Amino acid sequence: DDEAAPGVTLAVADSSIAEDGGTTTVTATLSHASSAATTVTVTAVDGSYTVGEDATIEIAAGETANAADTVTITAVNDAIDNVGNRSATVSGTAQNSQGVGTVTGAALTLTDDEGTPTATLALSPETIDEHDGTNPGKATVTATLNRASSEAVTLTVAAAAGTNAAAGDFSLSSTKTLTIAAGATSSTGTVTVTAVDDTTDAPDKEVTVTAAVSGDSGIAAPASVTLTIEDDEAAPGVTLAVADSPIAENGGTTTVTATLSHASSAATTITVQPVTGAYTVGSDATITIAAGETANEADSVTITTENDAINNLGGPTVTVGGTAQNSHGVQPVTGARLALTGKLLLNRETGEAAPGVTLAVADSSIAEN
Repeated sequence: DDEAAPGVTLAVADSSIAEDGGTTTVTATLSHASSAATTVTVTAVDGSYTVGEDATIEIAAGETANAADTVTITAVNDAIDNVGNRSATVSGTAQNSQGVGTVTGAALTLTDDEGTPTATLALSPETIDEHDGTNPGKATVTATLNRASSEAVTLTVAAAAGTNAAAGDFSLSSTKTLTIAAGATSSTGTVTVTAVDDTTDAPDKEVTVTAAVSGDSGIAAPASVTLTIEDDEAAPGVTLAVADSPIAENGGTTTVTATLSHASSAATTITVQPVTGAYTVGSDATITIAAGETANEADSVTITTENDAINNLGGPTVTVGGTAQNSHGVQPVTGARLALTGKLLLNRETGEAAPGVTLAVADSSIAEN
């Protein structure tokens, strides 16, 4: 005999079927006839399709096909978004007592029924403390998909200053990439956002964390998430000081300055209050300390003493007081107004001579007995 053993070619009735239970039939054809019957067995492919109870096709001796004998295969659904659909090769084995060549499989497309996955960013924790330079607060950034993709997903994380924050209030780790492997839903890789401590009293800061998606998955960038950095400084206190003490009570003058215990992110306005009978305050009674500063050497308030007709032994003392306002808060607070801490005393020198004393009797003439 001068004919080689025939080869077997498989074919599918429908080359594209839905992955969610779609079916098609498989037929087999010999390249040329054989003097012996040929049995072709279609094999299943895990995760792609299953084969019906009758997995064989019989081709009689002298024939090259058997149109009446087919094998039914059914697609296997998955929960993965298959970018560009899934491809499988329908394959099998062949037996022939005279010999048979190789089996050539058939290409099959399983059309995907899952929508494109949605990516989500997360922070752990969502709120961190400003802390100090040796123990800064830190949050870890992760990403998830609501369903797996057949393609790997790479997310590049970025962070930007949000409400009340500046670029110097936080730092992003040198590693900025998260990876979600094909078939997985959770990211690998470590990306962190770390708080930077300062000594300024300020509102809590917000940092906006975003991510850009690369790869062939077709997945859109996730929604941004907000990290809150809690401030760890108390509201500052205010201390007043006078340039000269003591001063003459008869029209003596001095200037009042103010200092914050530490800076605030908001401007502070201090109003020096007069004390009736002790001193008056000039037309400009306020001192303004700018945000981020603790004093304003160019801004002071002039006070002038009020003279009285009383000899004050040793000279009286009065407290130069005032109130303070700051949109972010200033301490300490008394009632609805703010008292000043660490007030200095203004000493007034007396301007009157020491008084004389005159005695008087009720009756200027009385009996000696």
